[in-house]
Formats: sequence, structure tokens, C-alpha cells
Amino acid sequence: MDDDALEALRREAEMEMRRKAPRELDGTDLRAKRRKTFDAQDGDGATGGEADESLERYEYAAPDAIVRGLGCVGFVVTCSFQREKSATREATEMLRPRLPTTPLAFGAAAKGLRLNPVKMPGRGFVLIRMSERPDPDAAAADAKGRDDPHPRPDDDRTRATVAAEVLGVVTRTVADVKAGRCPAPKFVEKMTPVTVTCAFDGAAIDAGAVAALAASGFDAKGRDVSFAVSYHNRFKTQGDPTVGAGKDAVDAGDTAATAAERHGRREVIEAVAGGVRAALTAAGATGLSVDLRDPDVVAFAEVISVPATAEPGGGAGKGERFTRRLALGLVPKSSDAFERRKKGIMPASLKRG
Repeated sequence: MDDDALEALRREAEMEMRRKAPRELDGTDLRAKRRKTFDAQDGDGATGGEADESLERYEYAAPDAIVRGLGCVGFVVTCSFQREKSATREATEMLRPRLPTTPLAFGAAAKGLRLNPVKMPGRGFVLIRMSERPDPDAAAADAKGRDDPHPRPDDDRTRATVAAEVLGVVTRTVADVKAGRCPAPKFVEKMTPVTVTCAFDGAAIDAGAVAALAASGFDAKGRDVSFAVSYHNRFKTQGDPTVGAGKDAVDAGDTAATAAERHGRREVIEAVAGGVRAALTAAGATGLSVDLRDPDVVAFAEVISVPATAEPGGGAGKGERFTRRLALGLVPKSSDAFERRKKGIMPASLKRG
């Protein structure tokens, strides 16, 4: 057995054991005893060095990142109810070896990338954030500007650079599962890239669609483009006026505040479709059409929630404990990361059986 085959077998065993396998047989391999580090790899499986592992720790500071500007970057992972913890561990194990080689363009993520699940209400899904690993040497300098409500000039560029890698991670994961290079997961069902988390007003969605299109790498210039919007509401039970209220009850409260809190299928799909149309037109598409069977690109729109923050414009109503945000990700057909099902267009299925 050659070295590559042995390494592939070892990594498959690690996924089953949920821990590092020994590299030495004399008991001197301390990494196999406590999972503090991992071998950082590029998409082809080449080892790029060792990095600190913080994959399964919830990132409690994430709500601030999610509600600020174009929000956070990461993955929506679906699973069966009450299997969220198992799916979190399994998803991070699948994603980790398929992260891109760092540093990225413009020197972003010089210390590598990290994956952290985000704590939020809801069952049957998990949000895993992918972000730049902080430089410990710069911690003191960053702390000085921590209270500054305005991000540094390079923050937007760094976020966009990291966002441009998310689709590639999902594409490699789906391809490896289909080809048998990655064991089919037991708990993870589907995986969707998230490149923007924005508010629900028109301007925010339009800006989010432009950023999501740029992150997808889809080239619309000089061609006719067909697209579709796939919608899911992961937050139906906390103050959503479309749940438990009749038509009259919703219409009666048709104020600006109530309208801003609407997250229904029709409202979101229409807003996202308008933003995608505008973004594709600006990118040079010569013709646009909606295709619900075989589109060139799909906009996945997920209504998610995080604990409400004190930041102005956080999106939570008075007395509400959660903030709603729209998570967007554009996926081209060439990625093979979505498929047509009876219920519509869905992310590619990954689960066994």
C-alpha cells in the first residue's frame, strides 16, 4: 500500500473514530490523545502544515458578525431533528480537509481559516461559520479598536476573499462524497454555502445579491442566464406573523414595522429574485429567465436567527430575544451542488441511503 492510499485509509478511520489516529506506534504521538491540532490541507488533500483546532466550539461572538454589514460566511447544514450535535461534528470533519490553502488572495487568512458552529434556535439545521483565524500577535492592536462601530478598510475585502472560497469547499465535499473519496455522512443531509447574511429591506438584499454573485464566480457577461430561488425559513416560531395568524390578522398589522418582520416565502423569493436580476444585469447578462427545472444558477435563501444584539439596526423588535437575517448563497449549475427533487430544487443530498 503506497503512502497516499495509507493516508486516505487513516483519514477515513479518523472520521469514524472522531479523533486523530496515531502517526507513531510507540505512544509518542500526543496529538492522537487530545485533539488540539489538525493537518491543514488544500482541496487536493496536500498537507499545508499544522493549525490550532477550534472546529467544534460555538462562536458566541458570531451574532455581531452576522448582523454587521454583509454579515458572515459559512455553511448551512441540515440534519434530522435532535441530531444537530452529531451533524456539527460530522460536517466539520468533512469540511476541514477541503478548506483552501492559505494565505488567500491579498494575504487574507495568513494564519489559516477556522470553522465554528453558531449557537441559534431551531432544530434540524446548523450554521457553521468560516472565518479568518486571528493572529495572536495582533490581538492587542485589534483590542484597541474593538469598540469602533466601523470596520477597518480591509475588513470588507477580507470578508469577500473568504466568501469566494465557500462554494469551492462545498463543491469539493459534494464531489468527494459522490466519488467515494469521502465516506457518505450518517447525520449530515445537505450542505449549502452562505456568502452573505443581510437584513430584509430591499437595499440590503440587492447589495447581498451582488456580493453573493461575486463570491460564486459565475460569469454572466454576454450570455442568457436562467436562475431560480430556493427558500427555507429556519425560524418559524418566534414572532413570525405568517405563523398562527390568518390573512386578516396579518393585513390588520400592515405597518412599516410589521412589514419589516415578514419573512414569508412569497415576500422573500420576490425580493431575492429582484436582487439577483439586478446583479446579473449589472454583470452583463444579455437575457434573464426563471427556470425551476434546470437553471444556470440558484440563489439559496435561508431565514435564520441569532440572539439579538445591542447593535442599532440589529433587526430584532422590541422585547424580542432573536434577530432574523437572510442567509444567501448563489450556486452555479457547474458546481453539481444542487439537484431537482419533487419538492423543487434542493442542495445535493449527501446522506447515506
